[in-house]
Amino acid sequence: MVAEYRFAHEPAIVRVAIVIAFLCATACGAEWPQFRGPNRDGVSSETGLLKVWPEGGPKLLWTAKGCGRGYVAPAIAEGTVYTAGDIGNDCFVLALDLNGELKWKTSNGNAWTGDIPGARGTPTVNGGMVYHLNAHGDLACLDAKTGSKLWGRNVLKEFGASNIAWALAESVLVDANNVICRPGGRDACLVALDRKTGKTVWASKGADEQATHSSSISFTFAEIRHVVSLTTKAVVAVNAENGETLWRHPLPWSNQTIPTPIYSDGCVFITIGNFCANLKLAAEGGKLAPKELWRKDDFMTYMSGAVLVDGHLYGFHGVHTGNWCCVNFETGRTRWAVKGVPKGGLTYADGMLYCTDERGTISLVKATPEAYHLVSQFKVPGGGSGPLWAPPVVCGGRLYIRHGDCLHVFEVAARR
Repeated sequence: MVAEYRFAHEPAIVRVAIVIAFLCATACGAEWPQFRGPNRDGVSSETGLLKVWPEGGPKLLWTAKGCGRGYVAPAIAEGTVYTAGDIGNDCFVLALDLNGELKWKTSNGNAWTGDIPGARGTPTVNGGMVYHLNAHGDLACLDAKTGSKLWGRNVLKEFGASNIAWALAESVLVDANNVICRPGGRDACLVALDRKTGKTVWASKGADEQATHSSSISFTFAEIRHVVSLTTKAVVAVNAENGETLWRHPLPWSNQTIPTPIYSDGCVFITIGNFCANLKLAAEGGKLAPKELWRKDDFMTYMSGAVLVDGHLYGFHGVHTGNWCCVNFETGRTRWAVKGVPKGGLTYADGMLYCTDERGTISLVKATPEAYHLVSQFKVPGGGSGPLWAPPVVCGGRLYIRHGDCLHVFEVAARR
């Protein structure tokens, strides 16, 4: 692991001030402990960020090389950056300090060498432990400080499920005392394991359908804690306490379901391979049932999903080349669409959209439904290879971009 720095030309006192400022920011609660952030919605609570980037992009603080092959966005907690990548024949979980130096590296099973090789799932950090699911179904619980393995299970083999096209890509969910993942299959569509011991708490049954590449979310509705997940055939909601099915909304079969659902005010937005929909939850006759508010086929957000800001969804539509779009959450009306861009991902922070495309262009866009307003743009530095598919992360005044073997970190805090 090699970390390359880009601010050595600064006076020593300035360098020290920058490092102290970022360390303080993280210590004061600037964390991104799982895929898509604290609430799994791609929305950052950061403020005081640059509204316009300098020509050529924001300052590159450091680049960590040696992260391995993969598309894994980082997780950040308690002053440590966690990611994963395939190195040689193994899939490794890595921990870096805030200067990009390696703290530890632990193998979690075999690398994925099939179609689209590379690591997929982002580590989830909770209660001093790191949880990671590899492409083959190996779920590992690691000590966050040392990387030592506390427990591990292969959820595909142990729950009688089979792997999927392009392999598992789920970033596992921690809810209360359980770590929840989705093996798929009749006997274990979703499973909850005790996060400290790995013992099975419950396994949801009855839905004989495979997992997808999407990750699950949890929320409380009608005083019941939901876990909502996408399978190849349906949106499935189970009770977080016991795994019993709460409701199920059938969908056309799709093995290209990647984005994470979004929950807001009794509604669940989902997107699969060929359309998206907003489902309104209602309690009828003592039972929960979803109804489609709207469905459309021109905003499927394909890979990293959408973000919901002030009643509007922002995201990418298209398989290879398509549109950046803004869609009204309640009505499904498209407010604007910009054509002819490569597919990409995004994160929201401080009034702005941080957008990436798979060819390595990073864009700063104003988050407004009135019109597409591109403010700044730059190309990611060299060193990485393959498509840039990991969504960006904004945390502690920094922008994190994972591209192949490299993790690039930029300063986006506005200096005062």
